[in-house]
Amino acid sequence: MLAGISQEKARRLIINLIFVIYWLLIFEGALRKWAFPQYHRYIFFIRDPFVLLVYWLAFTNRLFPKKTPIFSYGIFLAVLFLLFTLLQSITTTVGIAALIYGWRMFFFYLPLAFVIGENFNGADLKRLIRQTLFIAILTAPIIYLQHISAPAAFVNQTAESDVIYTITGERGGTIVRPTGTFTFFHGQQLFIGSLIAFVIAAWILPKKERPCSNRILWLGSAGAIINLALCGTRLPYLLAALTILAASFSSFIIRRHSISLRAMILPISLLILAMFCFVYFFSYITEVTLERHRGAEGLEGSVFMRAMRMLFLFTDFISKAPLLGAGIGSQTSGGAVISKGSREYAGIEDEWSRIIMESGPIFGFIYITFRIILVGWLLICSVKATHLSSNPLPLLLFAFIGSVILVWNVTNYGTEMGYAWLFTGFCIAANKLGSKEPSVWAT
Repeated sequence: MLAGISQEKARRLIINLIFVIYWLLIFEGALRKWAFPQYHRYIFFIRDPFVLLVYWLAFTNRLFPKKTPIFSYGIFLAVLFLLFTLLQSITTTVGIAALIYGWRMFFFYLPLAFVIGENFNGADLKRLIRQTLFIAILTAPIIYLQHISAPAAFVNQTAESDVIYTITGERGGTIVRPTGTFTFFHGQQLFIGSLIAFVIAAWILPKKERPCSNRILWLGSAGAIINLALCGTRLPYLLAALTILAASFSSFIIRRHSISLRAMILPISLLILAMFCFVYFFSYITEVTLERHRGAEGLEGSVFMRAMRMLFLFTDFISKAPLLGAGIGSQTSGGAVISKGSREYAGIEDEWSRIIMESGPIFGFIYITFRIILVGWLLICSVKATHLSSNPLPLLLFAFIGSVILVWNVTNYGTEMGYAWLFTGFCIAANKLGSKEPSVWAT
């Protein structure tokens, strides 16, 4: 243990550092595209020293996660793939720096999830919800300003000066796809998904047990509607739908009748309110988004056909990928920058296919299996925790993060990697709720 510091003080320091990492995850993009664009490639790694400090504090103060099968499996894979990366430095032409970057994308944040799960308690989760709603209140005006500004305006600048995100409807309407404080709209999608989960969880709980004041909840809810309405993309709607379904399901397993009834009624009420706002306040962008959705139906567009395409590509790459892979990180934009100095790369959009191509069919399948098992484990624990605690948060967090862990581009984009492992940790922490009664926030 550190000299002069108690274990609880060390835990509080770890919690504060995790919040620093969380805020950097959301505002790192603002630093990269607005404050210091000339250094954006270096700022990409700004969270890493804080993650290392968390690991050191947790290890030296006996606050590292307890050994569990899923955690042990993850650490074993991290060590195995580190050795595998050294082997790939011999069997491929990919430079060692790019391979190390690839290993970072696969495993560097994995222990952080379990450190969060070990050290976060109910009070820390309430703080997380309050801060996220507060961020939504702060960023809603930015989202609106991006929406009404020209695509080339400073507020719509991205880290890569030649990249502007817009969408066009069938009848020619073009709108900006806001990125908020992120450099890429994927980050904004994930922020919206997490925000909706927190808002619904807070509304379901009785007033005295909510993690924030009514004023913050109302303003945060307004921020969530603005963020969702102006996002100009479909994935946040899918995440919102999964969250509403999870909330409805939670009404059948929550033991406290009053909260169960709220879980049954409030998500639908919030949905109706959001639809009213979309139609009467954000009708134009809603129309363009719907036009884009209708125009994208088919093999390349619908969610079902995209899933089928992903499965087809995955099975195809199993037979085509080199046995020892093409090199971890070699099919990512970050790997291309490190090895070639340019973002131009023959990347693979689908996560599972890229993992197979980079790692080979054997090691790739082992890694994918770990993420599938992790999702299954989180689902079982979140259902149990929601039932025991009468708190919908565990299941709503799983509804948000489950699909991200399973199939999103966690090993390709830094923001998706950060969200995947941070919110896996928050979900693990929430799954401890209900171990003590009667408080829904007891851990």
